[in-house]
Amino acid sequence: MVNNVVACDNDNRKKESKFNILKLISKKNFKIVFLVGIAILCGIFVIAIGAKEQENVEVVSSNTYYRTTLEYCQQLENKLTSVLSSIKGAGNISVMISVDGSPELVYAEDVDKKVSSNASGTTTTSNSSSPIIINIDGNSNALVLTENLPKVKGVIVVSSGASDIGVKLDILNAVSTLLDISTEKVSVLKGI
Repeated sequence: MVNNVVACDNDNRKKESKFNILKLISKKNFKIVFLVGIAILCGIFVIAIGAKEQENVEVVSSNTYYRTTLEYCQQLENKLTSVLSSIKGAGNISVMISVDGSPELVYAEDVDKKVSSNASGTTTTSNSSSPIIINIDGNSNALVLTENLPKVKGVIVVSSGASDIGVKLDILNAVSTLLDISTEKVSVLKGI
């Protein structure tokens, strides 16, 4: 019975303490709690906007495009060499890639369509387009929508570990998967 009284007392104290906190918030400090809540929300909003602006700046400044086929092939070869050299047993790796064509930029265009008709009722339509120019850091550039990269025609991989058929198969499958080409377009050779 005493335990029940103590338990009831503890429950009542918990309820009273909850009610006391609510009374303090609702009567005396409501304005302060309200202003603190608004300040926290404003802080979160400012941080979110700042992160969004920083993200946009990074996206604009990180747009790099391949200007030449050689540049594109070298970048692919370097990435592929890095991945393939981490295959267990592959050893020293050299990669050569051939592609069909060159990188091509597709620009955003502003299309101006003019329709005119003459006295005899003949209607003519003329279209003119010009690239959309943007100004970033004082430099005017055409707005690039996308970059069409050339398709890979073939790959040669020279690996010092290619004498092991398992390693050779791993390299073959990795190249085929990474470049989305058939294994018939990949040649894996044993190197020194």
